[in-house]
Amino acid sequence: MSREDRNSSRYLINFVDHSCNYVRVFLAMNKVEATKKFEHFLVFFEK
Repeated sequence: MSREDRNSSRYLINFVDHSCNYVRVFLAMNKVEATKKFEHFLVFFEK
């Protein structure tokens, strides 16, 4: 059984901002890319 999707992504990351009920889902191929997606999410919501 494969643990990757058809684009070779192994991680599904779900970010939720409860103050404005905003949800964003990212797919990442590895943990480094997942960390970068989280940093991108933080920058977006600090504005």
